[in-house]
Amino acid sequence: LIDQVGGEVQSRICENTVAVDAKQQLLLPGFIESHAHLLFGSMFNFGDIQLLGDANNTDDVVKMLTEYKDKHSADHPVIGLGAGYFDPPMTRQILDQVATNQTVVYASYDLHTMWANTYALEKAGILEVPEDKRKYIEADDKGLAIGILREAEAYTPVAPQMGILTAALGHRILRMSIDDPNVPDLNDPALRAEIKEMLAKGFEEYPKHGVTTVHSMDGDRQVLALFD
Repeated sequence: LIDQVGGEVQSRICENTVAVDAKQQLLLPGFIESHAHLLFGSMFNFGDIQLLGDANNTDDVVKMLTEYKDKHSADHPVIGLGAGYFDPPMTRQILDQVATNQTVVYASYDLHTMWANTYALEKAGILEVPEDKRKYIEADDKGLAIGILREAEAYTPVAPQMGILTAALGHRILRMSIDDPNVPDLNDPALRAEIKEMLAKGFEEYPKHGVTTVHSMDGDRQVLALFD
């Protein structure tokens, strides 16, 4: 709460007042994030390469992901976060320049789209795209995935390769498969502990950017219970 800006404040100072020298920095109220997928976003590894602000085209993405890959072991997935939408767009063939024998995936800044290389698509079983899935998984005239995965319906099959637990859990959190018997039970103690650890890392990120309140859009009552 900012009670007063400028004017005479000395008379309001008492023995219990805590004075902080802001050293010419700007003081703002905490930001309120009114639409966040807090839990789903927390499932991503914040240690992976951040593309936002530095990747301005597909060449930049390839360069940054390749540099990341070269610093890690050959079995380590190459995961990028925060890129924009480019014209011309990214394709699996372009991402194959980063690696052809390990997972290469990156997500847009809004998490509504991901792009994957041929290896990741084939391993997820979505390189050949059924006609009823082409609304979300873009395909060429031969029915092969271009590498653009729109919304969770398309990219949750790739999620296990990214270390995001399971595809079924991703569907659960986004409320798409709550009644599916194959969806994990969030009351399982081991699973709850793992998710809450990820969630704690997500919570740590918001204050760094001045966000003090978050409206989370994820999940059902079991998901809500994870926030206790």
